Amino acid sequence: MPDSAVLPRAERASAEEPHATPPRTTGRAEALPPRTWRGEVLDVSGTPLPGVPVGLALTPQGAFEELAITDEHGRFSFVAAPGAAEIGCGEPWATVRAGRLDAGSEIEDARRPLLLVAHPAVGLAGRLESADGSPVAGAMLLPAPVASELVAVDPADATHATARPTTSDPRGGFTLTRVPAGITEIQVLVHGQVLRRFPAPARDIADVRIVVPTDPPSDRLQFHGRVVDPHGAPVADALLRLGPALHARTDSLGNFALEAPRAEVPLRHTPWVATHPGMLPSTAERDAADLTLRLPAPARRMHGRLTTRDGRPRSGLLVFPWRTQPLHDRLDEQVEDLAAERSEPIVVGGRARRCIDRSDRDGQFTLTGLRPGVDYRLRVFDPATGFAWTAKPRLSGDTAVDLVLPDPRGVQRFAGTVRTRTGRAVAAARIELLTDLGEPQDGVAPDVRTLGETDRAGRFDLDALPTTDGRIRFSSPQIAEQTIAVTNLPMASDDYQVIVARLCVFTLSADATANRPAIASLRLFDADDAPLPVHVTLPGDTLPSRLVELETSRHGTRFVASEHAASAVLTDLQGEEHRVPIRPRIGTETTIGN
Repeated sequence: MPDSAVLPRAERASAEEPHATPPRTTGRAEALPPRTWRGEVLDVSGTPLPGVPVGLALTPQGAFEELAITDEHGRFSFVAAPGAAEIGCGEPWATVRAGRLDAGSEIEDARRPLLLVAHPAVGLAGRLESADGSPVAGAMLLPAPVASELVAVDPADATHATARPTTSDPRGGFTLTRVPAGITEIQVLVHGQVLRRFPAPARDIADVRIVVPTDPPSDRLQFHGRVVDPHGAPVADALLRLGPALHARTDSLGNFALEAPRAEVPLRHTPWVATHPGMLPSTAERDAADLTLRLPAPARRMHGRLTTRDGRPRSGLLVFPWRTQPLHDRLDEQVEDLAAERSEPIVVGGRARRCIDRSDRDGQFTLTGLRPGVDYRLRVFDPATGFAWTAKPRLSGDTAVDLVLPDPRGVQRFAGTVRTRTGRAVAAARIELLTDLGEPQDGVAPDVRTLGETDRAGRFDLDALPTTDGRIRFSSPQIAEQTIAVTNLPMASDDYQVIVARLCVFTLSADATANRPAIASLRLFDADDAPLPVHVTLPGDTLPSRLVELETSRHGTRFVASEHAASAVLTDLQGEEHRVPIRPRIGTETTIGN
């Protein structure tokens, strides 16, 4: 990580900008093999639900794809590759809390059981009218959770993923499906303002008439309110933000006012965010012109020292909370960053900005803006060498965090040869060290530093590797990428053998789709039925990009994959799978389907 990524808040051009520019990605995402996911489905009171279908909430074809059904204890399991897919519940249930197949099977958080919350679903159809009976067209109907009805799920986590908003048609007609019955209110929005609320019914209703007040909209919107502390006292100089562009500050009495053109005001799902240095942030829905935001309890600090095993201080190392979650899916800040002092340095990373500090000459560090009662794992990273280490959890508010770091020289020497399975040396293979700095699914690119290349005989000789939980990556246009965890390497090696697979060119012939529906996707497997990544070479690319599934067409598709490919599974648009054997040929194209 370059030193320029760490800046004091006071030195930034605009400390109030809620969106930080993400760093440029320096490494390609790696395809991850399928793994077993386990979890349970509860109702809103916390009771396990048996017999509930669980699967992909929305496939590319716009349908629910069932993967499992819960047992008598509400538990389920299925096999799928990590990614950005959302997991929900099928009919007749509505998903109140969804799960995600987060990318990165080696991430500890991804191994926790999935927790889904379901509730019986109802449908609602009817007509929106004004007081004089004329239809109200173009109004949005938005299902929203009722916090008091949720026991098994934090209201902030309630997604109502299956209850999709809708817009009234020219006649004022609307239809809502799969709405959680009895625990949801329907909000009617006109020009971004909530003009009517009504509770979701306990049963299906096919024809309901809703009267909506429809005053002529103004070209400008006005908002005003106040910000108070946990005891109700006003908070002066608090920052109020509504989306990326609109913000205001409170006066000495905690009051604020904001007026903006209607076109500049974000959609209703964008919340107000109130922040003040040293206090945790507060959010509120922007459905009222007059609102009060109450800031929670003051944030906590954590103070500590970095030393070696012989007691020497380590200076210039970055320390930050490891894998904390963003405050809100639609915000780019983390709770820790919003509550940090103005002088606290931050590091830009993906969609979140992480509270961070650099150890001083005595190894001392201080983190501010931490949530009370939360255990934090601290990440220590040396931008100069790539040293990375993660500490055991420590409670926020701890002022005596003494972290004894391991030997920064993780591997004394790393030398060997890169060969194919037939013994052919791989020359000019690039060798890189990848170290994670945050969650890959949050867009946080790993730290990537080039260590060297293999010579004509495929040899490499690296003096030392730093202590890190990162990975060594070997790549070349002629081979499939190979990664090795640094923790799996011996302390010293003079002849480490890296066996790689060569890449072969494949063509999915149009004959493969003859007498069957069009092919929607393709997956490759080796002789042991383990999945293999599919590579597609694009014009101008030096190395192929990696995909888990390849979109295909009726006219054939050309792609690159490992020589270990033994079979292909073709999935048609109806979801039926067809397995085709493969015999790769080095140096010439291998056609699938003939």
